[in-house]
Amino acid sequence: MDLYLSHNSPVNTILFDASGRALFRVHTPGFAPGVIRWTRKTTTIYRISSEAASSYKVDLDPREGEECWDLGVKEKSRIHWHTFSSTRIIYNGQILEVRDFMPREGVLGLKRTFIGPDGQSYSWRKGSLSCRLIRDEGTSRAKVIARMHQRSLLKGTKACLEIDPSGLHFLDLLVTTWVYYETRRRDDEREHM
Repeated sequence: MDLYLSHNSPVNTILFDASGRALFRVHTPGFAPGVIRWTRKTTTIYRISSEAASSYKVDLDPREGEECWDLGVKEKSRIHWHTFSSTRIIYNGQILEVRDFMPREGVLGLKRTFIGPDGQSYSWRKGSLSCRLIRDEGTSRAKVIARMHQRSLLKGTKACLEIDPSGLHFLDLLVTTWVYYETRRRDDEREHM
């Protein structure tokens, strides 16, 4: 499954499938690209029901008022961004400290690992201009569960989160952890320019 971003921002976008059906709304009030990261407060991730998906247009701005988003949309998670303490993710009624739920791993701390609902270990890893989610299988050949493709102005393609069918059973959590990881990856990229 491919989830396309309506806007090139992991914190303010609508994620839609190849048919144009909206599946998720990601909304961060007061955030604009290039804004200093510590001004970001809370990102909310909503799941759009299949019944309501057809009424949401892909070009609808995810930052528009709540009156546009009142039907068939259910909050799935929140990310409370912090700069000097651990960011918190609220998911399934649990408060998860990112430093505990998705600790940094690797020599440079470039990957974030978490345990999925199936008990498997998954790691978000940085690639060149992108990221990917790997299921750690204890072998040299780990399985790629999701991969981010950046938009290409030359090819005229939108940014896309490509998800393997084996990742669909925890799609809400996958999208939530992707929003966190991709946002931090872009923050780090901007800081090193």
